[in-house]
Amino acid sequence: MGGHTDMADLDPDTVNEIFAGRANMRDGKIVPTERAKNDDAIQANREAWPDPLDILGAPELVGWPELTADCLPDPLYRYVMVEAERLNVDPCPLAVHVLAACAASISDQWSIKPKAHDRWTQQPRLWGCVVKNVGGRGTEMIRAAFWPVEARNSEAINRWQAEHAAWKARQNEGKETEDPEPQCQRALTNDATVEALSEILSRGGDNSKITVLADELVSVLGGFGKYKQHGGADRADMLKAYDGGPHTVDRIKRGLIYVPNWSVGVAGNIQERKLADMARFLVDDGLFQRFMTVHARPMPIVDDDRPLLVEAGANYRDLHDRLAELQPVIGEGKPLPVWAEEKAARQGIMQLANRLAIDPTLPVLVRETASKWSGLHARLTLIFHVVQLAQRQIDGEQLTTRDLQCATSEATMRAANFMRHILLPNLMRLGFETMPDGGTGQVHARWIAGYLLSGKARAVTQHEIGRAYRDLRGVPKETEQAMAILEDAGWVRRSASGRHDSIKWEVNPVIHTRFAKAAAMERERRAAARKAIRKAINEF
Repeated sequence: MGGHTDMADLDPDTVNEIFAGRANMRDGKIVPTERAKNDDAIQANREAWPDPLDILGAPELVGWPELTADCLPDPLYRYVMVEAERLNVDPCPLAVHVLAACAASISDQWSIKPKAHDRWTQQPRLWGCVVKNVGGRGTEMIRAAFWPVEARNSEAINRWQAEHAAWKARQNEGKETEDPEPQCQRALTNDATVEALSEILSRGGDNSKITVLADELVSVLGGFGKYKQHGGADRADMLKAYDGGPHTVDRIKRGLIYVPNWSVGVAGNIQERKLADMARFLVDDGLFQRFMTVHARPMPIVDDDRPLLVEAGANYRDLHDRLAELQPVIGEGKPLPVWAEEKAARQGIMQLANRLAIDPTLPVLVRETASKWSGLHARLTLIFHVVQLAQRQIDGEQLTTRDLQCATSEATMRAANFMRHILLPNLMRLGFETMPDGGTGQVHARWIAGYLLSGKARAVTQHEIGRAYRDLRGVPKETEQAMAILEDAGWVRRSASGRHDSIKWEVNPVIHTRFAKAAAMERERRAAARKAIRKAINEF
C-alpha cells in the first residue's frame, strides 16, 4: 500500500473538498486545486477590501437600499420593521418619518457640540421627504410614525381650550387681577405658511418648536416658491427655521412678530413626477438640500388589513412620552450640550461628504446636499442618543450626568450607517434620476458598474472598458473620472500591474454577492409586475 491513501480513509471534510472541486488526490497526497487557490486568494483579498457602498442609487443595478439593525437605535428599528410589514411598505421611508417624529418629541433644550474646539451646536430638528408613487401609502406611513405626537398634540389643544374658556369666563366677570391669556403649546400643524408658523411659535417659550406634517409636500415647497408675492422672503425665513433660535418675521400688513425660537421640523411625501417638475426652482438657495430624501420602493399588492400589535404600539407611545419628558443637564442656569465620545464615524462621514462636495462629475444637488451632512450627522447622533436614554429609563436604569451628556459610540456609528447605507444611495438617485442636472461621470460609472456585475469581473482595464462602452472609447480622462467614483465607493481599486497604456483596476469580490442578488430580485419584481398587469388586462 505504501503511501497510498484511499477515499475511505479520509475524513468527511476532506472528502467534501474533493467533491467540491477544491482538492485532488495526487501521488497518495491531498493537494488543493487551482480553484481552491483562487478561492482562498479571493477570501484573503476580501478581508483587505472596504465595505462597498451603493453610491449609484440605481435599483436595477444594485437593488434597493435595505434597512438593517445597525442603522437605527434598537427600539426604533423594531417598531419600523413591525409597522413596515403590517402596512406593506418599504421600511426606509417609514424610518425617515419615524426619525422626524422623534425629533418633534425631543425638546430643543437638547443640543450637541460636534467639534471639541468650536462653539457650533446642532439641535434635534429634521426635515424629511419621502418620494413615492401614487398609492404609495404615504399617509399611512406618516400616521404610523406620528400618532404618539398627534395624541400629545390633541391633549395639549384640549387642555388649552379648557384653560382658555375658564380664562375668558374670568375676564367676563370683570376681575382686574393679573391674568395672562393661556397660550396653546402645539407640536404639530398642517399649515406651512410663514404667517401661521410665526403666530404659533410667537406664543411659545425659548424652546418651543413646531413640526409641519404634509401629506403632499407640494403645498410646502410650492408655498415658498416663485408663485407667491413674498415667496423669496418666505424661503429665507424657512432656511432660518432649520437652524432655530430667536427670529423676527416682518410683513407690511401684519407688522413685526418676534419668535423666541424659530424652530420648524418638516415631514411629508411627494410624487416623483411632481418633484421633478419643481426641480428647477427648488435647489437655488439650499432649502431642499436640507431634506433627508428617500425614495419609497414599490411593494406588491397584498391584503394589509392588519392591526397594530398592542405591545409594539404601547412601547412606541411610551418611548415618545419619555422623549418629551427627558431634559439635558443644566449648568450655570442653561442646558449643556451633548458631546460624542467616538470620533471615527464622524470623520468617515466628513471624508465621504467632502469627496462628494468637491467632485465636479456629480450633480450640483448632490454636492450641495453633501456639504450639509456634517450638521445632519450631528443631529441624527443627538436624536439616537436621546432615544437610547429614553429606552434605558423605560428599562428601569438610573441615568448619570455622564450618561446624559456623552453620546455613545453606538449612537454615532448608527447615525453614520443610516447616512451611508440609506441616505447616500437615495441622494444619488435624486441627483441623477429624479432631479437631474448633469453629471456624466456618474452616468458612466453606472454603466461600468453594471458591466462589472454582469460579467462577475475580478479585474478590468481601461482598454476593456473602452472596447465594451463606446462613450468611453479613446477618452482615458473620462474613464478615470468614472472609475474614481467606483474607487471611492469601494467597488474597485487601481492595480499596480497592467499595460503601460491601459490602467488596470481590481474588482471588490463582495459586490458580486451583495449587489447582484439584490439587483436580480429587483428585476424579478419588475418582471412579475409586468406579468400581473398583462394578466389583469387579459382577464378583464
